[in-house]
Amino acid sequence: MLPIIVLCAGVAALSWELLWQHYTSLALGVSAAGTAITLAITMAGMTLGSLLAGKFLNRKNIEKPLYLYGVFELIIGFSGLLLPSGFKLISKLDSQIYQATPLLAPITFIVSVIIMLIIPALAMGATIPVLGLVSKKYGITLSRLYAFNTGGAALGICLLAFFFLPNFGVTASLLFVAMINISVAGIAFLLPGILKNSETSITHQDENLIPESIGCSDNFFKTAVFLTGFVTFTLEVVWFRSIRAAFTSTTDVFAIILFTVLISLAIGAALSHYTQRIKISLPAIISAAGISILIATPFVERIDLFAKFPGNYWLRISQWLGLTAAIMGIPFTVIGIVLPRILDQLNSPRQWALMYGINTIGAVVGSISAAWIFLQTIGSSQTAWLAGSLLVIFGVFYSRENNQRFIISSILGILSLAIAIGFYSGVGKTRVQGRPVRDSKHTLIEIHEGVDVTSSVVDIEKGRILLIDGFSTTGELANAKYMDWMGRLPMLLHPDPQNALVICFGTGQTAHGVRDENPKKLDIVDINPHVFEMSHHFETNKEVLKDQRVRKILMDGRAWLRRTNEKYDVITLEPMPPNFAGTNALYSKEFYETMATRLNEGGIAAQWLPFHIVSPEHSVYIAAAFQSVFEESILWIEPQARTGILMGRKGKGDKTFGVDWPGFDRLERKRLLSKEQTVASVLLNPEEFKMFAAIGYPVTDDNQVLAYGTGRINRYALKRSQTTELNFKLIEKVKSGEWK
Repeated sequence: MLPIIVLCAGVAALSWELLWQHYTSLALGVSAAGTAITLAITMAGMTLGSLLAGKFLNRKNIEKPLYLYGVFELIIGFSGLLLPSGFKLISKLDSQIYQATPLLAPITFIVSVIIMLIIPALAMGATIPVLGLVSKKYGITLSRLYAFNTGGAALGICLLAFFFLPNFGVTASLLFVAMINISVAGIAFLLPGILKNSETSITHQDENLIPESIGCSDNFFKTAVFLTGFVTFTLEVVWFRSIRAAFTSTTDVFAIILFTVLISLAIGAALSHYTQRIKISLPAIISAAGISILIATPFVERIDLFAKFPGNYWLRISQWLGLTAAIMGIPFTVIGIVLPRILDQLNSPRQWALMYGINTIGAVVGSISAAWIFLQTIGSSQTAWLAGSLLVIFGVFYSRENNQRFIISSILGILSLAIAIGFYSGVGKTRVQGRPVRDSKHTLIEIHEGVDVTSSVVDIEKGRILLIDGFSTTGELANAKYMDWMGRLPMLLHPDPQNALVICFGTGQTAHGVRDENPKKLDIVDINPHVFEMSHHFETNKEVLKDQRVRKILMDGRAWLRRTNEKYDVITLEPMPPNFAGTNALYSKEFYETMATRLNEGGIAAQWLPFHIVSPEHSVYIAAAFQSVFEESILWIEPQARTGILMGRKGKGDKTFGVDWPGFDRLERKRLLSKEQTVASVLLNPEEFKMFAAIGYPVTDDNQVLAYGTGRINRYALKRSQTTELNFKLIEKVKSGEWK
């Protein structure tokens, strides 16, 4: 029973971490700095909670540690219930403070995250030394409980990503997770009367961290747990980036990768007691971890060459899971042996807390330094070489008293580093990863390994493209004319557009389309600084950023709309595809409501609807969300690419929306289509659009229907041309009255 409740607590713990990030990004905006701050505060809270609990428990004689474990689980569960209302208040406060003093916004972010997350983070960290007492009292190794807890975390990511969120949404999932914590607490309160105590005594007096039989110093343990935490999170940053480029940056891919890491760490924890029994030394294990990292890195570099995209959703997920497990499983499993094995050697809550805290600090340092320093200075593969080499060097150093082990570890370490360097594929230098360039020759023009994403400009046979984490976001291609229309159309629909906003810059073609229709002011918002820096590689934007009317803003687009006092006549956006992680927030009803508050009366909103990527169900859900805010809406189809553009007008009009295009009369210039051709490309007029939108329900921040639940529509996981045709067939059924 004990391992099961610890497993359930692990399910809840990982679920909370994902929910915390979700609410933080919605309330305060998406940013690499924000993600780093949230991680740092969470980990700092867990470290502090562990250390404080260890110090307290070291001075007390706790007869029933399961009672205390139950109390901490209750604190975590009830704290989670406050997330929705708490972050709503924080979001309002953030907007008010930004409008008053923008420079205070980062401080607001930090204080807000601390207020919301510090209590549950402290409680989570405190459970580690408590579990140490539980393990001693009931005769079960701490490494075994750690394995079940980590395995629960792996199960939690799958349950949340593939079951709870797709079927019940965010709020209901939050309630489910809170109930898990409360149930775990209830069982923990009952178990002391059921379980038999072990004869093993709990000693707090022995403060020697290392038993003599281990033959290692105090510094060895501390450095080992720091390094393994550092390397684990360093690899998560750099290897996750490569795998996202190979598979696409969706929430289910993130779940697959995280599950692989967590289940591997859980297996390592389960094996730790066995490795001690058969007397495999810790230095040898640490060296083996570094060697396996170096050998795995060339495969990570080429994972996009192995990744396939079969039509069936669940087959694709299974293949991707098998591929990530085959490449990453061994390194993370070996790393996962170290901390649990060390915890088993310790005798007091203070010791358990100290080791866990040092490991957590290493994780924070690893993730932040990898993203903010190593990726941007030496590159992803080189960062993995560094991580692996650190472990090899550390393990070899502490093997020097055993000549045979020292020589073997040294030789294998040198050979593995030679393999990693010798089989370097050129990723980040001469090659980029991603499906668009996997099967074709390409020339890398410029690349930036950013804090959050990798951005690159690449020449392929069809033209020049911009890749973001391996996905071709936009480019100068024959079928990319719709980007110009994303900017022009809303301007042409408005009688006198003075102030315009473009969210998501890309290659700048949309921004140029807006600018070319002569607004007095144009704001461009993007979260990725590198797209602005690389804009000179794309001639089609006509150097729009050099126009004195243009202001570029580095921020999450949704956060900008919520924070600014600006009012616009036109707002247009072409974000990453709707099913990409985080993009649901730019297609939801709540986002459109925020957009409407920033539009002047009669203002025009425009939104990309990529039929070649989006299933008919998702198209309907997006339309329903858009139409629920903009009652007068139309669907326009770019004739060449056959991609959709949604446009809506704020306020009620005179039923001429989509028929009158005053911009053609206001400003005469050469355009890709004439006024007549533009009118003819309106596929759904306002009345038809209402019928189309009525088929489905709106995308919301709560249902996250675009981000989660792709598996429920796997019959549409077809080739892009087939997906486009299915969308058009549904539209024709609506227009003809066949759809009931």
